[in-house]
Amino acid sequence: MDIDYQVGEVELSYKSTVREKRKIATSSDAYGMLLSTFREDTIGYKEYFRFLSV
Repeated sequence: MDIDYQVGEVELSYKSTVREKRKIATSSDAYGMLLSTFREDTIGYKEYFRFLSV
């Protein structure tokens, strides 16, 4: 049995457009920053994935 599998390639990249960087010193700082990225009317029933990078 000679089967040849071909899989497409997917590449994901991210380039920040934000010029100003905010300092996060506490968990409250991180919470406040991330909370502002959620839509208030959907936060209760949608699953989100967010991350902070340095």
